[in-house]
Amino acid sequence: MQMFQVTYTKEVILSSTEQPLDIHGFRYHGVKLDDAECVFDASNTPILSYGLMLPNLWNNEEGVQFCLIDKDWQFVDIDNNWTYLGEVT
Repeated sequence: MQMFQVTYTKEVILSSTEQPLDIHGFRYHGVKLDDAECVFDASNTPILSYGLMLPNLWNNEEGVQFCLIDKDWQFVDIDNNWTYLGEVT
């Protein structure tokens, strides 16, 4: 995360619980931030310039889950890999 004159990193943790699939083929994940700040290593830490977190408001069984989409319209699939919607099996 970057705020005015302050930069820090936190690991984004995707839950391994049920990952529902919506009618369009997007996967939703439980998401939380690690409590500890991470050491930032630019040589091996992937950083997204921006992305979207689309909430799954229709499934309240395990709290709000999110579909993570990057700037190239890839999303995180059931195996936690970035993929395009047409590549989903």
